[in-house]
Amino acid sequence: MRQIDGLRALAVAMVFVDHFVAVRVPFGTMGVLLFFVISGFLITGILFDLKESVSQGLLSKPQALKLFYVRRFLRIFPLYYLCLAVLWLLNLPSIRQQIAWYLFYGINIRIASDPHWSHFPVTGHFWSLAVEEQFYFLWPFLILFLPKRYLRPLMWSLLFASLGFRAVERHFFHVNLITSTVLTINCFDYFSLGALLAFKNPKDKALFRIAGILSMPLLAFEIVLFILGRAGNFPWTVFELSCALTFFVLVSFAAEGMDNAFGRFLAWKPVTYLGMISYGLYVYHWPIYRLVWMQPIPATLLSIALASLSWYLYEKPINSLKRHFNYPRPVKAQRTTSGLREEVGNAVVPLSGVGSYN
Repeated sequence: MRQIDGLRALAVAMVFVDHFVAVRVPFGTMGVLLFFVISGFLITGILFDLKESVSQGLLSKPQALKLFYVRRFLRIFPLYYLCLAVLWLLNLPSIRQQIAWYLFYGINIRIASDPHWSHFPVTGHFWSLAVEEQFYFLWPFLILFLPKRYLRPLMWSLLFASLGFRAVERHFFHVNLITSTVLTINCFDYFSLGALLAFKNPKDKALFRIAGILSMPLLAFEIVLFILGRAGNFPWTVFELSCALTFFVLVSFAAEGMDNAFGRFLAWKPVTYLGMISYGLYVYHWPIYRLVWMQPIPATLLSIALASLSWYLYEKPINSLKRHFNYPRPVKAQRTTSGLREEVGNAVVPLSGVGSYN
């Protein structure tokens, strides 16, 4: 799904604009929310395939969990811990004094308890990595161990619960905006939206597409308020919701492939390349800006250069070890004009007596 890589590039570009350029619009928040919706969609799709493999006897549940976590480990941990090691060797107080929070992906909790970005001058952006990792830890158990009939209601419940937690915290208990943003429980509505897209329920898809399209003018209005410096007149929670719904629309159409100018832009090789290295771009960009060169263009170019070197010399070789932990391809039953058939990999053979696979 090349256009999904394009959306990753768009997300990291919004983070760069927010961090490198003095703008009133919170593009950084928007970029992170887009990453969360993408993660919810892709990770849930992977887990659904693993769940189907378990149901077909290709894997046991412990084996499925092992495969998922090993592959996540190979993709996420090496770059993150390399960056931590370098920052620790540089003797940064914000790292050395709180290294355990970083090592165990709990820095979002630490930030929530001390909600001042100035106390995390080089690594404040790691909060979203902690949220993602906590999501990766919990989500496989829910998807693999709960019966499928419970999963859609669970996603809807988490969507409303997370949205409700943020609203209640902010508007009734006056919880600090940073605290109510960085806690994982308050981010599950974004992941759940992506997960509902992966569930492929046509009613949900149509409902959220309509809601997302209707929310686009609202999001544009909110951006204008930010530009005019009057965003305080509009609830932040509504802004986040309109972002999430808009991004649901973008991810849903990108997953199918958009045959228009925007889709072609997202699938353009330079854009998909930036999407491919977006993890490195996100991890490296803020330390580079804060420690090396506090100018937007040089910091951007240095980030792209370092993320590219990191990908080809470090991440990609480690990532290639995934070939030893391949996911089995579940047998998928599809209904066609001539009845049911069985699809295994790229081979299609007749099928009888098997229900369709959703």
